[in-house]
Amino acid sequence: MIINDGVRKDNEGRFIFDKEKDLDTDIIELVKDVSGIKATPNLTYFYAYEFKKGTDVELQREFRNALKHKINDDDFFYSDELYDFVEDGVFRLDKYKCIDDFKVMITTQPTTNDNTLLDLVETLITDYNSTTSFVSFKLIKKLIEEVTFDPEKAANALRNTRKYSNEGEASIRKAVNSIIRNIKRQKPKDVFQIKKFNPVVARVGFSNFLKFKNEWDERTYRNLENGTDILIADDFVTSGSTLKEMIDLLTSVNPNNKLTAFAFINQLREY
Repeated sequence: MIINDGVRKDNEGRFIFDKEKDLDTDIIELVKDVSGIKATPNLTYFYAYEFKKGTDVELQREFRNALKHKINDDDFFYSDELYDFVEDGVFRLDKYKCIDDFKVMITTQPTTNDNTLLDLVETLITDYNSTTSFVSFKLIKKLIEEVTFDPEKAANALRNTRKYSNEGEASIRKAVNSIIRNIKRQKPKDVFQIKKFNPVVARVGFSNFLKFKNEWDERTYRNLENGTDILIADDFVTSGSTLKEMIDLLTSVNPNNKLTAFAFINQLREY
């Protein structure tokens, strides 16, 4: 019995991954292959799944939060179905570009020690990569007090949008000042999370918010050879700011490295 259309739950309240039939109310279609490539002037990436256009924002948030942080919770998922869902997403990456082609994988470190969706994605990719030289390392988010924000860069980004070009300079400054006030409201020792700052397009004003987890990871990064094939793996992509920051960091040392950014689920709003 389905008690909540869209997310599709059973009468126990668990999410269902129905591979037999796509319904109009599905939040993500599973029978049809909805993987693909998104390209922007600064970012190109492959994604395994995509939220259906028009899907209720609250349903997306509910599903996303459960998938990101509660993958081991039997109250939310049937473990076999969830594992198959994630494994199928990794297989879609492998069909797009063979996992064995990658020599290095880079991910971001979650802000908690809980088992996450990205942990499972990373484990499967590592298991399916049979290259003996394959290495994986992590970046972590800096503390809010360590992150830089360029108000003019954010303002320029807003000026280039239809909404703010029509509203005028006062609205642009108001939006940027709102971000600055939000920064000041954060505790200095809070881990930086770009999702806390709106409008989305103005997040381009943030930079330098990633660092290496440890010295070994940084040495691995510094020693990357030109032409190395690198996979950047992420779980959900919203504004794309974290992926862009990762790409900028990787290309700052070796601009000739071959980069593939993999998003498990696409929800990119700003192209």
